[in-house]
Amino acid sequence: MGQCASQRRTLAAVGRLAVGLVLALAAMTAAAGTASAAVGSRSALVAVTHRRHPKPRRLKKKTAPKPIIRSFSAKPSFLSAGGGTVNVLGHVARASVCLVSSTPSMPGLSKRQNCSRGIVHLKVKVSRNTSSSKRRIVFHLKVTNKGGSVYRNSVVVEKAAPPTAGALVANPSSLTATGGSVVLSDTISRATSCEFSSSPSLTGLPKTVSCTSGAVSLTVSIPSGASAAAYTFTLAVKGPGGTIFRRATANRQAAPAPTVGAVSASLSSLPYSGGTVNLSATVANASSCAYSVTPAIAGFSGSTSCSGGQADLSVTIPAN
Repeated sequence: MGQCASQRRTLAAVGRLAVGLVLALAAMTAAAGTASAAVGSRSALVAVTHRRHPKPRRLKKKTAPKPIIRSFSAKPSFLSAGGGTVNVLGHVARASVCLVSSTPSMPGLSKRQNCSRGIVHLKVKVSRNTSSSKRRIVFHLKVTNKGGSVYRNSVVVEKAAPPTAGALVANPSSLTATGGSVVLSDTISRATSCEFSSSPSLTGLPKTVSCTSGAVSLTVSIPSGASAAAYTFTLAVKGPGGTIFRRATANRQAAPAPTVGAVSASLSSLPYSGGTVNLSATVANASSCAYSVTPAIAGFSGSTSCSGGQADLSVTIPAN
């Protein structure tokens, strides 16, 4: 019996608490001006409007900062056509991996390197340039960490290869005293123009000709002369990579000394009234001849042509 009384007292307390909650909710609704009530015989309905709470903001995920390239260089920035060694140096920050590459590709590059200490340094051997045009080599630095990658370039220019030429040929290389034509010729590559000159100077030289075809030639004329002479010909071969020189010599021989065979006269004696005597001589290496007479004869010149190897002359001897 005592237990049942206790349960009844508990239910009564719960009922009173429920009624208090209903009254409190009704008071809150009336204060807000948003409550309505309908009372019936069996039930009552209470409506309550609540204020909406804002949605919580989503926090953006922080990303790691990108690496920094403080400096990047490839030195020397100019190379001869023979190539050489290039020092590639970069100073970086917030970096973990560095990649150095080049365009065109150089052996030993395109390898990842640890640059967490802030520096990347490579020595790259650049090969000889065999082209008639200068070569532009671009070195690339790519630096990476969790925040992303950054890039930097540095340029090295290699000079064009110089032109090439064989031996300059002078044909013929020896001429007689009468002179003549000499053909100068050579085979060249990586050239754009060729200039011929001579010492001593000749008519028509110096002369510049095109020589992009790989071969060059020019015909020159050496004048006649009694004395020996050596003509030195110079060929200047010019191209984007520079100028080279080739030389050849042609010799003009000295004219040989003239020779005279026996001189003959058609008559060995004349009457006191005088007469005509025909003189004749065989000569060589001569162009003109002159006879003389003792005692002198008035009006006698003695000159005659003998380029054909024969010196003939008629002389009139006056009466005694």
